[in-house]
Amino acid sequence: MKHILILLIMAIMAPMAIGQSHKLTLNVKNKEEVVGQVCLAVYGSEDDYKDSKNPVCADCIPVNASSFELIIEDLPKGTYMISIFHDMDSNEELNTNWIGMPKEPFGFSKDAKGKMGPPKFEDASFELNGDMETTIHLMTL
Repeated sequence: MKHILILLIMAIMAPMAIGQSHKLTLNVKNKEEVVGQVCLAVYGSEDDYKDSKNPVCADCIPVNASSFELIIEDLPKGTYMISIFHDMDSNEELNTNWIGMPKEPFGFSKDAKGKMGPPKFEDASFELNGDMETTIHLMTL
């Protein structure tokens, strides 16, 4: 009887757990040229962001318009931040000048800006509690 009760509880809870994934719609604006690709990474913790390791998801998408929409499916509820750049030469790296300043357009969630480097996780992070839409404006230095 105890096993049947446990199985019944699991059967009831399973749809709830599955139903807790959300869709994030990301609008990307201000691309200078329609060349190359856009590379993005979604981070779920400050440590992963600092080390640029273990993003929740990461991808490069060919550019075909000056602004576009990306949809990230199946994200669980949580705190996230997004880092994105326009990889104009399709080398999958953010090109920088000799002092490390980006030469390609880039942006972060909440249009966060850093001081003498990228923004802090807390400045660019947001809570995902349901389906959500956000915009990132790419910037150049």
